[in-house]
Amino acid sequence: MGNPPKFRSLSRVEQHLAACIRVRREVCGLSASDLDRAANLKPGSVSRLERNKKRLKPDALIALSRALKLDIDSFFEDIPLCGRFDELPPENGISTSDIESLVNAFHAIDNPEARRGFASLLRSIATNPLYNTSVSKNDGVIMESKRSAS
Repeated sequence: MGNPPKFRSLSRVEQHLAACIRVRREVCGLSASDLDRAANLKPGSVSRLERNKKRLKPDALIALSRALKLDIDSFFEDIPLCGRFDELPPENGISTSDIESLVNAFHAIDNPEARRGFASLLRSIATNPLYNTSVSKNDGVIMESKRSAS
């Protein structure tokens, strides 16, 4: 029997996608195994993806975006196409490391009621048309954003 194929290191794009999945999963309060089940992936898949030990196939990315209730385009925002991650300024004013810091701070709150209150506050801001231009003023629903052609 031959040697198993050697695992090639992941590209920056793949690493970015894995980081986005982890951040969104943590924001949603899901464990990696919860997300495995929600996306109908094999047990341990999300954990291996997040640790950059597994390649992310397109069908898995679609399943994960659905399970995380996230538009697939959002995974590709602020993506580093060249240079180093920290050399690229974020378009939306907040970097992936800032988001990770927010998630870590959220998880440091050990009072469940305070966590729920904070999550509720964020949802309120996200669905308020005064703070989020992608929200319909009529129903408070976040509309799908379309990227303008450059």
